[in-house]
Amino acid sequence: MNESPLALLEIRNLKKSFQIKGQIFAALHSFSLSLDKGESVALVGESGSGKSTAGKTILRLQEPDSGSVTYGGVDLLSLSSAQMKQMRRKMQIIFQDPYSALNPRMTILDSVGEGFDIHTHVRGKERQRKVQLLLQSVDLNATDIHRFPHEFSGGQRQRIAIARALALEPEFMVCDEPLSALDAPTQKHILRLLTDLQQAKGMALLFITHDLSTARKISQRIAVMYRGTLVEVGPTEQVYTFPKHPYTQLLINSIPTPDPRKERARSPFLNIGEPAQPLNVLQGCAFYARCPYAMPICQTKAPSLKQIAPRHTVACHLLDKD
Repeated sequence: MNESPLALLEIRNLKKSFQIKGQIFAALHSFSLSLDKGESVALVGESGSGKSTAGKTILRLQEPDSGSVTYGGVDLLSLSSAQMKQMRRKMQIIFQDPYSALNPRMTILDSVGEGFDIHTHVRGKERQRKVQLLLQSVDLNATDIHRFPHEFSGGQRQRIAIARALALEPEFMVCDEPLSALDAPTQKHILRLLTDLQQAKGMALLFITHDLSTARKISQRIAVMYRGTLVEVGPTEQVYTFPKHPYTQLLINSIPTPDPRKERARSPFLNIGEPAQPLNVLQGCAFYARCPYAMPICQTKAPSLKQIAPRHTVACHLLDKD
């Protein structure tokens, strides 16, 4: 793993398992990633690959089984509940579903202003003024503060959730599939809004998505995840244009194209197999059963991330061959 002196967040060997019907399934397996200050990283992969679990575990919304999460030099996993509460001012999350993210019984003033109530002494007219400014920053009207969530569309609710996450001016934000429940025009608007806000405020952003086209638009680096582990991490254009891991190639090969000639030229063998599912036992490479290039070693030995270019790492035994 190629570390940067500008790193804000360092995640090392993070593991998280769940018990389902008496069996233990690994949602995260030796997950390691770093984010620089102000950097935008897209975490991509199919449903069931562990992306959302990674985001929630990093923020300690779910407790990991083992590993380390260091934020600004502070070991988050060693903090007490009271200490973690203070750290949460710097770290926020936007959830996938804008319909369940907001309390239906709270006005927008109270929903967006809740962070001020918990973490600051901002009250009264000053609190209202700050909430109004936050709503304006996400292209909503300042007069909306006394309305309730049911009075807004899905895209508007997601913008309210973004305003709430921005209230305490965080340094780091996790966006957990924030576009998936929205229609295409609204997705485009929210994506542009997030990009502008991230650049204007200099936040580090972990953008979780299954869509590589979206990841390409918002991220400086892409981290490709499969069955709880990272298989490729690198600069966005480099990964998108010259993918090295077979799974990354599969994802990019699956992106729809309006050009029929390009569609016919796709490699059909890169669409084999079933989507990612949690593992109860991890032996060898997690992608072994779907990989058209699988070798005997892939079934017995898990590959580790190897650096192939500056800030570009790949976990694949094919890289061990001449």
